[in-house]
Amino acid sequence: MMNLIHEFVSQGINRTEPNDHNLTAKRDVIIKYVESGFLEVIIWWIENQMPYKEQDMAAQLMNVSIKGPYIIQPGLHAE
Repeated sequence: MMNLIHEFVSQGINRTEPNDHNLTAKRDVIIKYVESGFLEVIIWWIENQMPYKEQDMAAQLMNVSIKGPYIIQPGLHAE
């Protein structure tokens, strides 16, 4: 399963941002960070009787990976 997650994450990051100069950390560190997060969330999802549909979980993981956890970046919203 880790190989599948690794390939999915690697391909996604490589396609989204091929230029290493635009990344906030080394590409291999980012890939490992994201894939380990995916794995832990998938384990949690299975242990909790899959409370969300597969497609919904995949979309949520991709959104968090690409956009982060916030709709509006903290500190950037109008007061």
